[in-house]
Formats: sequence, structure tokens, C-alpha cells
Amino acid sequence: MIELKPMSAQDFEVFERVSIERYAADTLRTDGGTEASALEYAKASFAKLLPEHEATPDHFLYTIHSVERDADVGTIWIGIVTQRQRRSAYVFDIHVEAAWRRMGFATEAFRAVEARVRELGLTEIGLHVFGYNESAYALYRHLGYRPTHISMVKSLTAEI
Repeated sequence: MIELKPMSAQDFEVFERVSIERYAADTLRTDGGTEASALEYAKASFAKLLPEHEATPDHFLYTIHSVERDADVGTIWIGIVTQRQRRSAYVFDIHVEAAWRRMGFATEAFRAVEARVRELGLTEIGLHVFGYNESAYALYRHLGYRPTHISMVKSLTAEI
């Protein structure tokens, strides 16, 4: 069983640094460019989305804690977004530490997030998955998520 623990300011500092690095790496891998431009893009994205850090209204940042193992196994960040005049939840980031993967923690975290989203009076959760991340895509399909838009690209100069 897991527990979603709201992030403290100290937890957020670590989360922000690590998540920006991961997001920059994913962006670089997917879109190309330079490490510097990918890092700058990731920093700007976080600054725009979380101007008040862990206290940003309508954003919920959690540490995923395994109760049985008494260990923090990852993080998940959800927010409330309005698209097409409809408010819904959005998973901005989920990360389970490598040592804790394939043990069901991500599935449990998503189930807990679903309960939290229902408490917020919302009826839908969206997310984005990088095209190369087949294991995440499989997890999301298993959890009942379905594609709504698919963007594709063919590079004529390099493999993506």
C-alpha cells in the first residue's frame, strides 16, 4: 500500500532539481537541440507552471511512500487545468525510483490520484507521454488511459 505525502519545501527543492534534469533529458531525446537549450526550456516550463513552488494553487505535489517498506519510492505531480472550457486534472510528472520499479507503486499512485481527483469534483485525468517511453505508455493503457492526439515526426537526418 502507498500513501501520497504532500511535498514539503525541502522535498520540493530536490524534486524540482531532479525533475528539471529528467524533463530536459526527455525533451532533448525527443526533440533534439542542445543540452543547454533543453535545460533552459525545462527550467522555464517549471517556473511558469509552479511560480509558487509546492504552494502553487491548483497543483498537488506528492511523495509516493510505501507503507509496508517504510520508504519513499517516487513522486507524482498533478494539477487542475482548463482545456476547451472544461476543468480536469493533469498528471504533469510521475517518477518511481529505479530500485522500486515494476512493483506496482506507479499503479497504486495512479489509483490514489484518481481518488484525490474525485474529491476535487473532477471527472477526467489527462497526461502526456514521450513517444519513446513504451513502458509508460503500456502502464497508462493498462490503467485505462486512451490516446486523444498523436503527433508523429520523421527525421531525415537522424534517428529519434
